[in-house]
Amino acid sequence: RSLLGAEKTEPLLEEVSRWFEDAQYEEGTTLEMFEEKLSGLKSALQEHGKAYFEKKEKEREARDKMLDEAAEAERQRRHELGMDADKDDRKMAKSERMKLAAKNKEEGNVVFKAGNLEDAAGRYQRALQHINKFFMLDVSPEDKAEANALTLSVQLNLAQVYLKLAAQAEKDQGKDAAEPLYQKVKSATTEALKIDENNVKARFRLASALERLGDLDGAQKEVKMALKVDAENTDLQKLKERLEKLQAAQNAKAKKMYGKMFG
Repeated sequence: RSLLGAEKTEPLLEEVSRWFEDAQYEEGTTLEMFEEKLSGLKSALQEHGKAYFEKKEKEREARDKMLDEAAEAERQRRHELGMDADKDDRKMAKSERMKLAAKNKEEGNVVFKAGNLEDAAGRYQRALQHINKFFMLDVSPEDKAEANALTLSVQLNLAQVYLKLAAQAEKDQGKDAAEPLYQKVKSATTEALKIDENNVKARFRLASALERLGDLDGAQKEVKMALKVDAENTDLQKLKERLEKLQAAQNAKAKKMYGKMFG
């Protein structure tokens, strides 16, 4: 916190946050105005928090080095076991298959925390591939329960990765570029809800994706169902409030448009 120059950056963040909250409901707000505000905020944070960003960069470089070394060790291990990438490994034992799935998930967690989102998505996908092959085998009820628990965790993590990738794509390239990623969030959370229909994280992430896809009704439905499970969840309450404001603004805009058409 001290490295970020909190005495200067926190008031700035509060000011910009209030601006964004108000601007999204004002018809005169343009994309250029949002981009200018974000650019100014980024410059200010880099100026006041230089020590923090330098520290984070060194940490990222250290993590990348660690991951590269771990990946090389894994490649060597697979080579020694005759499990190279071009080898069909579907005859692996069930225990080995699940160990690899769990290992891929943990690797995904590490690279996600390091900010390597695409790498994280790839590792989570590999974990799901191992689990899918696991289900091709003769599994017991206990095996199935273990695999479902791991699948749920991986799908939730995958949804979070795609949400972040989508937000970045929307910021850099626009909504059209982000839409396929938000659709992937829908897919991951839908699979998670097949395993646990009361999972609050799945419904929250699904609602977040639906909001960005313009399906406010669907997003509100998911939030409502999640609040039945966890009524005190502050993230859900904030999302509910935001969706209600967006819905009200959308209704007001539609009413105004219809008024011009038929008034």
